[in-house]
Order: sequence, then structure tokens, then C-alpha cells
Amino acid sequence: MGRVAGGLAGLGVERGDRVAARLDQGVPSLAVLLATLRLGGIAVPIPPAFATDAVAYRLEDSGARVLVAEGDDIADLADAVGHLLALNAVGELPSVLTSAAPAAPAATSPDDPALIFYTSGSTGPPKGVLHGHRVLLGHLPGFQIMFDLAPDEDDVYWTPSVWAWQGSLGDLVLPALYFGCPVVATPGRYSDDRVHATLAATGITRAFLATAVLRRLVLDPPTDPPAHRLRVICTGGDPLPPGFGERVADLFGVGVNDDYGLTETSHIAAGCNALYSTPEGAIGRQVPGRRVAVLDADLRPVPPGEEGQIASSAEDPITMLGYWGRPEATAERLVDGWCLTGDRGVLDEAGYLWYRGRMGQAMKVSGQVVGPEEVEAILRAHPCVAEVCVFSEPDEVLGDRPVAVIELGRGWEESALLVGQLRRLARDHLARFAYPRRVVFDDLPRNSSGKVDRAATRERFAEV
Repeated sequence: MGRVAGGLAGLGVERGDRVAARLDQGVPSLAVLLATLRLGGIAVPIPPAFATDAVAYRLEDSGARVLVAEGDDIADLADAVGHLLALNAVGELPSVLTSAAPAAPAATSPDDPALIFYTSGSTGPPKGVLHGHRVLLGHLPGFQIMFDLAPDEDDVYWTPSVWAWQGSLGDLVLPALYFGCPVVATPGRYSDDRVHATLAATGITRAFLATAVLRRLVLDPPTDPPAHRLRVICTGGDPLPPGFGERVADLFGVGVNDDYGLTETSHIAAGCNALYSTPEGAIGRQVPGRRVAVLDADLRPVPPGEEGQIASSAEDPITMLGYWGRPEATAERLVDGWCLTGDRGVLDEAGYLWYRGRMGQAMKVSGQVVGPEEVEAILRAHPCVAEVCVFSEPDEVLGDRPVAVIELGRGWEESALLVGQLRRLARDHLARFAYPRRVVFDDLPRNSSGKVDRAATRERFAEV
């Protein structure tokens, strides 16, 4: 890392300068990130699948001085940054970054800026979430909890998610390396078959598989799953459907721990099968050292069992320093010592956190409040559902009319019979008024992080 840092210094990178990398999983992406931190710079990871417009936006917004990238469109980014560096023909860093004399590490403090992760932009233009050096150690308690008191001496870690997200880089890759554990890199396109092949071939013991990935694997399991060494799976990104843990155990033979957090404040609550048995439907307990609360509209903690907004301490080392260049947005998120998540939830008397959905997304059907995520969680229990998004349309009688847009799993075809089954599922397991009045079978739009884009779904499929 010293030589790469020396190469960046030779390009004029100094303390506080931003260095962006649009690189797939592998040594080059880690080398650029760690070398940037060594200089006291700010690393800006960008997913390798991002097109030039998305990359150019992040370069301009962050004011990045250098971009290290791979891909056929690199030349299109030449005007977007001062120094554009490409990997060579065999996927290695260019010599300008590897042949310089090593640079000495800069003296940094916990609150010095270190990383900018960009949000997916689901509620407006993507915002740069600025984290300090404190986040690098702040991740460790959550890492150990959600991976069942990791690490063991022979552990091997892996996630198929690109190493440009808080949830992959911060929650798995960097903590595993801190503990001296190997991390498997699998650059290239994702496929379900590749997940099973990777687990079988590399001796992975602990993996982070996003909920959307796990759902695909469970809905379309291989006829003869290959052997593996997995001890535990951690997941996150979406609520787990009912009975999902059992289906994961049937497929992989191991338990699954859920994880809750945002780009702004990573894993503040998680399951840990090694310590406690999380009730079905709950996420888990707050991570040791975290301060998690559910607040009312006046930002006062509500009694156990009551619903409110999930919040965590703004002083926590895994809480962002702020949004890059957006003090007003920062002031709206960090309020009175809390980092407000914008999510509704419940903390029960046993300390388990239950996710209830995003603030302001609740539907009022026949005078009754219904959360779209609650309906989605029930519908995901049907084996035909690969993914689902629920939104509402105005209705003169109902007030809000629930609509479900469903991506069908492999081998399923839309039918009136299937629509009836899905409606009954919601009526029987949620409430008789909560079922979707309209069901659409189609592909769902997704945002830059691969999550379903609710606003785009409503815009595309709403009839009113």
C-alpha cells in the first residue's frame, strides 16, 4: 500500500483530497482505498457497473482529484477528473501507482474524514455520506455479532456484493482483514449458480448474502446442492419473509442472522444465533456499544412495544460525519444527538428491534393503516414471488388502494388463480382489508444499489 500511496502522492494527492475508484472486487480496489487512507485522503468507492453519467456525477459532486477505473468506457470519463488511471491488460494497477517510493502514513484522528459512500438516490439526487476514520474500528462489534462471535482461526469470508457499498466493504471486507482473515474476491457478473460454485470451491465459512440474493437462491435451489463449509450467513437490505430462516437452513444447513443499518449508520442491530434466538419477524438486538431508540414525533423515546422512528446515537463511531457538501441535509438527519433513520419500528421489552417500514409510506385502507412492507413480507412467502413492490393508488371508497407489482420466479406464469392465492395470503396473514386490489406481474425497476425503486415502480405502474 505504501507504493500505491506514493504513486498517488506523486499525482498531487494530499490530506483531504478525494480519490475515486470504479473497480470490481479484488486487490486493486483495496490497494487504492487503503493507500488513499494512508495519505489522509478520502476514498470514494464507485460500483463497477455504474455508467459514465452516474460516475461523472459522483466525481463532480465529491470533487475527486483522481479516478482509478476499469471498463470499456473509461475514455468517456477523461474530462470528468484531473487524473484518470486505468488498470492494465491483466487487471493490475498502472505502474505510476506501483513504482513510486512508499509514502509514509499520515497522522489521522477518529473524526478525520476517510470515506464517501453515495446513497442510491431513491429520494432525490444521490448524496455523499461522509464517514470518519473511526468507522473502520467502529464496525468491529457489529461484525462479530452478526457473524456469530467471529472470527475463528480458519475463517474465510465472502460476499458477492461489490466492494463499493457500506454493507459489503465496511461490514465484511475491512473487518475480516483487520482480524487477519482471508476474503474471497469474485469479480464479474453475478449468477445463482456462481454462488453455489464459489461456496463449494473456496472453503468460505461466513458469508454476507443480501436478502434479495438469498430469496433468489431459496426460490430456485439446485437439485443437488454442492458441499460447503459455511457456518453462518448474514443478510440485510430488506425484511426477511416469514419462515425464511427455515428455508435457508434447509438449503444451506446453517442459520441466518439479519442485520439492520443505513449507509449513514451501519449495522446498529443484528441477530446472533450464537447468543440469542431472535423471534421470527424481528431483526435482532442492538449491537453492543450502540445506542438505539424508537422515538415519537418530538424525538422522545416511546415505551417498549410502541411504534415510532428508529434512531441511533449521532456520537456512535459508525455514524456518518455528515453529507458531503450538504449541511442542510445533514442537519435534518443528525438532530438532538440522534441519527434519524426515517424508518418506523418497535423495540420490545426484550430489546428486539422490529422493522415496520419507511416513514410516510403507510397506506390508509378503509380507515386502517397498512404498511406496504408488511404486505410485501407476506406476499414473499408465496413460492411464485421472486420480488414484490407494493404501493397505493387513490380510491374514492377505500382511500388508498393497495397495488402489488410482482416479479415471478422461474417456471411460474401469471394467472387469475395465482392472483387469488396472493390476495388470500395477505387477507389470511395480515388483515382482510390489507390485500392488494390490483396485482401486476412484471419486472421491477431498481435503483443503483440493486434495490427495488418504489417511486419508479409507482410511476410506471400506477393507473391513477
